[in-house]
Amino acid sequence: MNATVCFYCVYFVPDPLQYSDPDPGQWDECLEGECHRHVPRLGVMLKDHNGDSFRHFGEWPKVAAGDWCGEFKPREGESASGP
Repeated sequence: MNATVCFYCVYFVPDPLQYSDPDPGQWDECLEGECHRHVPRLGVMLKDHNGDSFRHFGEWPKVAAGDWCGEFKPREGESASGP
């Protein structure tokens, strides 16, 4: 098990509808969440019913608990080798 995945990162925020208690022993690599490493990104361009374009609200990047990146930072009290 590679403990440098999003689930163990300080920037990972699990989707509260899927996961209410971040217990390191009870997670699934497909668990959805958001990465709060950087500021939210602008949303996609949408069109309203009149055909006018507008930009959707800013969003945090969506990630899965089993994803990883080069900016991993372990949560306090955990190391890169696991909880």
